[in-house]
Amino acid sequence: MQNNLPWDDKTAERFEGYLGLLEHFNRAMNLIGPMEGDQIVDQLLLDSATAAAVAAPRVSVEESGEQPAGILDVGSGAGLPGIPLKILFPEVPLTMVEPRKKRTTFLKIVVERLALPDVEIARCRLEDFEEGRYDYVISKAFRAPVTWLELAAERVAADGTIICMTRPGERAELSERAQALGLELVKGCDNSTELGAPSLGEARAIYAFNVLS
Repeated sequence: MQNNLPWDDKTAERFEGYLGLLEHFNRAMNLIGPMEGDQIVDQLLLDSATAAAVAAPRVSVEESGEQPAGILDVGSGAGLPGIPLKILFPEVPLTMVEPRKKRTTFLKIVVERLALPDVEIARCRLEDFEEGRYDYVISKAFRAPVTWLELAAERVAADGTIICMTRPGERAELSERAQALGLELVKGCDNSTELGAPSLGEARAIYAFNVLS
């Protein structure tokens, strides 16, 4: 794995297991559309992991001894990008919000089969999800980028990070809206292929926003 992302034999085993589950259950449940093999790896798994190459979740325990609130993945679908991030950072708590029963059933199977610790699956819409704020708030394709930034701003902790996964060319608009929301663009990649994530489809831009101090 490139870009200094954590990688060991257990990580590789879990990614292989997740890929196998996606391929197997997709045939019966149509979780990700007509995709197999290299397409899933390049367009879904590596794309999700690339978010952490731009800005990784916080893994250290706070001075109080409490674990950070962790990752919030909204509109997880088949577990993207939440599951790849959890595989890379198993010590970070993960909450996935997904309203569709078929997909939450699949997520439960993935969590059990891969033995992923400290994962919550909330079968509901974001507006019905009443939990608190999170250190790392992310979504792959939940809403239009500016709308996502507005919704995520209501869920991010005071010292947390919002990840916006979008297409190149939207940096200026997002930066302007971020300032109005009390956020600042701290890191960004206007084309994720520059970070070593191959793409068989459209280029992906990834931006990380923090709350203004």
